[in-house]
Amino acid sequence: MAGGSLDLPVVDLASPDLKSAVDAVRKACVESGFFYVTNHGIQDGLLEALFAESKKFFELPLEEKMLLQRNSAHRGYTAPYAEKLDASSEFQGDLKESFYIGAVGDVDMPNDPNQWPPKESDFHLGRIQ
Repeated sequence: MAGGSLDLPVVDLASPDLKSAVDAVRKACVESGFFYVTNHGIQDGLLEALFAESKKFFELPLEEKMLLQRNSAHRGYTAPYAEKLDASSEFQGDLKESFYIGAVGDVDMPNDPNQWPPKESDFHLGRIQ
């Protein structure tokens, strides 16, 4: 939005009313697609480490990221233009890249395990703490 501003909704997870929080997330997703979360209980240091590792991963050359290409269980890297979330769009795909993970350590999950960058990376949640 050129020259304008965007006020994103804020979802406060401190409220004991879980239904209100769920409703707020749904409304935010439908109306703007984005939202802030407050009182989530995640320590600032962990968030900073996760963002730093994410930045390092997405700065890698495409060839290296493609070694972790999204698998049949939808876990791993997705390159720019590989997804088209708006089927009515005239563009070939979305100018975004992403890295999908699923539940960590849930042995009852029937899906394939998560894919992670090489061991020297702290990208895996278990190595950041």
